[in-house]
Amino acid sequence: MPSNIAEGAARGSDADFLRFLFISRGSLSEMETQLLIARNLGFVNEFQEISELIENTFAQLGGLIKHLEYKKMTYVREEDAPYNNFTKGASLLTEENFKQVVQNAPLFSMDLVVVNSSSEILVGERLNAPAKGYWFVPGGRIYKNESLENAFKRISKAELGIEIERKQAWLLGLFDHFYEDSFFGADISTHYINATHVIRLSEQKLSLPNEQHSRYRWIELDRLMDDSQVHKFSKVFLSALKRYIQKENKL
Repeated sequence: MPSNIAEGAARGSDADFLRFLFISRGSLSEMETQLLIARNLGFVNEFQEISELIENTFAQLGGLIKHLEYKKMTYVREEDAPYNNFTKGASLLTEENFKQVVQNAPLFSMDLVVVNSSSEILVGERLNAPAKGYWFVPGGRIYKNESLENAFKRISKAELGIEIERKQAWLLGLFDHFYEDSFFGADISTHYINATHVIRLSEQKLSLPNEQHSRYRWIELDRLMDDSQVHKFSKVFLSALKRYIQKENKL
């Protein structure tokens, strides 16, 4: 194990380091299996002490793996961004200009998949079109001249009542949302390109507003797909979310 960790660290890249950490974790599992065999054959008397040491090592190794996994989502920080001079003032469209954009171009938005300690997902009943009346995960549109980091903080504050940095979340993927209606009525369709992020939060930390949703509820992951009141675009990320939770649980 130490040799694999040392070799991975010396390779000079997080990807190589991560690969060797997984090899080290495999070696640790092998050691645990040999310990169980040794106990069953009566070759070891200090089983509990060694078993606890293995368990603690698993936890430390898992923490380092998790740290490197999260580093895969690297962001250009605000202060280092070459376009920093262009991200200081997000510009809001007039209603007429916004209508022209909706009619002629896709909108870019973020959804926040909030998961609590019981692996339940937060959804709210939407007040506005599109998807009015459906239960939907929180989210919002990104403005022109607004960086992704600033947009994430603004949207989380507006939708959850708490400002969150994007580096605290995990990107599940990009998804198309096609609606036959829009904020302007049934005669204009809407196309969103949505960057869906998952974040774990305690319910006690939230201060949920009611500008976009009339009420909220938590729904179990396994029940989300079968709930007809939850909009289909709040289900498209489920496969990616399940992979994320499985990976997190392994770590």
